[in-house]
Amino acid sequence: MTSLEIKQLLDEKYQEYCHSDFFIHTDPIQIPKLFEEKEDIEIAGFLAASLAWGQRPTIIKKGKEHIEENDRNTAEKITAPASCSANTGFSSGRMFKNIKK
Repeated sequence: MTSLEIKQLLDEKYQEYCHSDFFIHTDPIQIPKLFEEKEDIEIAGFLAASLAWGQRPTIIKKGKEHIEENDRNTAEKITAPASCSANTGFSSGRMFKNIKK
């Protein structure tokens, strides 16, 4: 391949993957993209990444379930002083139940 052919191929692939929703609907990256607030994006991204050992459909399903459980206020729920109390409805134990203390 010539340099020009390589450049054309790379430009085509860039357009295909970087300027479209080519894979977003099947990728866990969609979870943090559901938010606008920086803090919510960071936390949703962390939670999706912590589940990334599984299959994509499962990660997406569980990520969306978490968002709904927390009324789309993930950062507020996690950073609130009582976020780990039994009265808030937030349970980090569900995600990290296999971690030994």
